[in-house]
Amino acid sequence: MRPGTGSALGLALLAGLVRAPPAGAAEPSLTAELDRRELALGESATLTVRLAGAEGPAEVRLPSDGPDLRVLSRAESTQTQVTLGGAGLQMHRVRTWTLVLEPLRRGQIRVPGPSADVGGTRLGTPDLLLEVSGAVPRPPRGGPGDDEPPPRSLDWNWRRDLTLRLVLDRREVFVGEQVTATLELVSPVEVLDWESYRPPAFDGFWSEDLGVKPSRRVDQVDGVPVRVYVLKKVALFPTRPGSLTVEPAALEVRVQIASRDPFGLLPEVRRARRQSRPVKLGVKPLPPGAPPGFEPGNVGDWSLSAELPATRPAAGQPFGVKVVARGVGNLRRLSLPRVEARPGLRVFDPSLSDEVAVKGGRFGGARTVETLVALEREGTVLLPAVAWPYFDPRSGRYRRAELPELRLEAGPAAPAPRPAAGDAAAPAAELRPLRTDGRLERRRAPPWRRAAFLAALALPPLAFAGLALGLRLRDGLASGEVARRSRRAARVARRRLAAARRRMAAGDDSGFHAEVARALTGYAADRLGAPVAGLTREELARALARAGARGPGAALLSRALEACDAGRFGGGSSMEDTARRAQEAVARLEEVEWTPGGRA
Repeated sequence: MRPGTGSALGLALLAGLVRAPPAGAAEPSLTAELDRRELALGESATLTVRLAGAEGPAEVRLPSDGPDLRVLSRAESTQTQVTLGGAGLQMHRVRTWTLVLEPLRRGQIRVPGPSADVGGTRLGTPDLLLEVSGAVPRPPRGGPGDDEPPPRSLDWNWRRDLTLRLVLDRREVFVGEQVTATLELVSPVEVLDWESYRPPAFDGFWSEDLGVKPSRRVDQVDGVPVRVYVLKKVALFPTRPGSLTVEPAALEVRVQIASRDPFGLLPEVRRARRQSRPVKLGVKPLPPGAPPGFEPGNVGDWSLSAELPATRPAAGQPFGVKVVARGVGNLRRLSLPRVEARPGLRVFDPSLSDEVAVKGGRFGGARTVETLVALEREGTVLLPAVAWPYFDPRSGRYRRAELPELRLEAGPAAPAPRPAAGDAAAPAAELRPLRTDGRLERRRAPPWRRAAFLAALALPPLAFAGLALGLRLRDGLASGEVARRSRRAARVARRRLAAARRRMAAGDDSGFHAEVARALTGYAADRLGAPVAGLTREELARALARAGARGPGAALLSRALEACDAGRFGGGSSMEDTARRAQEAVARLEEVEWTPGGRA
């Protein structure tokens, strides 16, 4: 045998074993299974969904987030299964989706069964049930690991007692009054670190982080010492009355537990995910009878002051007048009084600045509104006293912060600067005598008024307009050619299929399969308005689906092309079956309402 003959013969034999899926091939199937049916709140389960035997495009619907269930992650993969049977070597594509699900409550949770639409056929799976408890289930007896010594009670108690809690310092407040939320992790064992923190949703609250560093203390629970880790403190200011809910927070922790090693030399490190419970808060509306000028954001304990420049400015010179509010409360929502324009006083737009301060866990600080003003002439302008109303939640009453009368004074306007003698002599030194030897000439039109300049100025727009017109004409001709080819696609394909049958009658196997493939790919290219040579079967199926060709027609076209590929190597279906499948694919695709602009 010549070199390379053996490998070529092996390829030919392998191709002869490959068979296109016959008419009685296995139907598409959809399965779904959970890796576990019983778990504790805070743990997760893995859902595996498999779709097998779907040759064409498929639309799969998977479970999504809901009130009882959250999808933590989702992954997709595609595999090819090869089976050898009486029909030869067959390949089937299997698509797999893996979802990690987290329950949000205890009890029985129903997971909606996935479904799929494959070639006009609806596939479905039954709903799955999860039993969610408050404690971590023990491993079943008789399974792997039963030969190990039973775990110590501490190994399971830490799972039960490890909790994440959100604590509010009060359960009823006024609108705009601060309530402090503290996130604590209670653990009977040592916590090494935490990660993947998901903060709670503060719907209906204005939140400010109090900047507390994580700390640890030891508390007694039923006489047993436990570690309490303070992770965060947040100041919450409710923005509406009624019953508000602080949604749960979640995080992952690493803990260190006692080793099951009889010598206890190497401690074990475990991971766990914990979620706090939602906490409700009653919010009372502000009492009626608010004084005139009261703004809803002015809630807290505040004092008001004003600051003026230390020296008397000159008339016309701008200077700053500062109004400062200091105290505790929602500093970000304060609305302070502003300086109003008066006769002889010019007022510019104010600027705002905040200086945050946290004292005793209460959020507050100083808010400053600085307004630039200028007295138009020498003299005095009086700003009247101001009574600024705010609501004090501790006393439950409206109060006023007083700002006394402000006296603005301006001195005489500064004289305009005069140039020095040396400065006046400098321009005189630059003067030159008049030139009398110049010749008089007729004044010519400036360049921008000459015909050549105007023609040069008009040339670029005209060239651009001509180019745009040419491109539009070219696109019109191209679109007309695409539409014409789309209308003739079926007629051209049937003519090529008739030529393929003549090659079949003449016994030209390779010419028959090449002509059928040319007819089908040419039909798809004419319908899509773009070449399809070089596309894989999946890419061609997606292009046809985008153009509206969904259903059995696209699947028949894909199977006919696969039969042509197999027939070139001496395998596949009979030539009569291939020709019939190709004609049926064109007929089915002609029934589809194609979408304009659907390209490969």
